[in-house]
Amino acid sequence: MDKKINFKKIKWGIFTNELKQFNKKNHTKYNISDFAHLILKYPQYFKRITKKRAQFYINVLEHTKLTGGKISIGNLQKFLSNSYSKNPDQNIDDYLLDEALTNDTAKVYHDPKTGHAVITHRGTQGASDWLNNVAYATGMYKYTNRYKQGQKTQKATQDKYGAKNVSTLGHSQGAVLSRHLGKDSKEIINVNPAYVNEKPHQNEYNIKSSSDVVSALKPIHSKDIKIKSESYNPLTEHSYDILERLNPNQMIGQGRKINHTLKQLKEKVKQCILIDPNYKTIFKGCKTKQDILNRIHYIKNI
Repeated sequence: MDKKINFKKIKWGIFTNELKQFNKKNHTKYNISDFAHLILKYPQYFKRITKKRAQFYINVLEHTKLTGGKISIGNLQKFLSNSYSKNPDQNIDDYLLDEALTNDTAKVYHDPKTGHAVITHRGTQGASDWLNNVAYATGMYKYTNRYKQGQKTQKATQDKYGAKNVSTLGHSQGAVLSRHLGKDSKEIINVNPAYVNEKPHQNEYNIKSSSDVVSALKPIHSKDIKIKSESYNPLTEHSYDILERLNPNQMIGQGRKINHTLKQLKEKVKQCILIDPNYKTIFKGCKTKQDILNRIHYIKNI
């Protein structure tokens, strides 16, 4: 889309007006965040004040809102699909493949805009994995190479991105790994999970078909979604493709709110005033964190 944009003859004004004019001229539907990132991607086409406003939005305003965490059903299906692939997609929306951490049994993606990372443990694939299923059923799963490799990748992902910035996903046998290894991550999201009497974690979400055999013994909890079966085929009902029966835009998981200190927020106020001295009046009299957050919210909606 970027290559088709006509950057010429745009009537620039305040940042929100610039966005409106830009969308009208190019027949685009950018939101203010995407617009700010576009400006910094093509700085040669924009005025100095516009670039400063874009940088201000990204560095000051964008990082005081709820970011990362929740995953759409559509993206959840893509993450699970790629976990089985020998040649996974390089990106899923804003998430980029981390090739250094990705391996045959787990795929890791990272969103550089929000700092949110996703690790997906794939389900059963190949004869050796069927032996792993037997090990799971007999209580010996933690001694398998599959478990040890998953443990190593999970730890490396959490060490690199921070445990509370990581969503841990799994399908079928992969859900065993996500449940055992993702308890310290921000959340666990499983589809048709293999289950043998484990107690779900507080941060665990499960989606299952009503007639899936593998997850049949798992009781439904408040964070779980049960999808009505549409066939008598056990393979169909066990597949992660049951997600196609849900709204792809439906979100699952929890958001992540950055908890700024008063000192950090005061630094943001200084940045605001450096970019536009008029903000000095807006922030005048602010003494508490909530005072500053309220004024930043006001600026966002000007």
